[in-house]
Amino acid sequence: MPSPSGSTTSRHTRRCPGAPTSTVSFPPANKHPEPRERPLILITKFHARSNEAAAELRRRLLTTAASVPAETGNLGYEVCELEGRPEILYVVESWQTAVDAAGHVRRMEESGAIAGVLPLLAEPLSTTTLDTIPGERSS
Repeated sequence: MPSPSGSTTSRHTRRCPGAPTSTVSFPPANKHPEPRERPLILITKFHARSNEAAAELRRRLLTTAASVPAETGNLGYEVCELEGRPEILYVVESWQTAVDAAGHVRRMEESGAIAGVLPLLAEPLSTTTLDTIPGERSS
């Protein structure tokens, strides 16, 4: 589905090989990170406590994925499944700025979406934040 910025996102679960190597927590909703000049990529791991919990988690994440492209600054939002481990899901999202990403997190917290998935998890949420490296892309 095209986002306002013209990028496309998928509502389908994709298999993502490997996992992030370092994790950080989202900033609290009441604290705004410093603005960035470059896009920001967030990778959040959701480890479901059971197959049933994974199915419910997948449903909720895909529902969220359908609305996120309309949010200010969203460049992409993908729901992924770790290859061979359907109980481990990742959300890979791209934002124009850290402020845009923090706004999304605040909306998810205020709506109860984050609190609603916590009982489905075997471990706490963890998020890896990646800063894009400026420069020309090679074809």
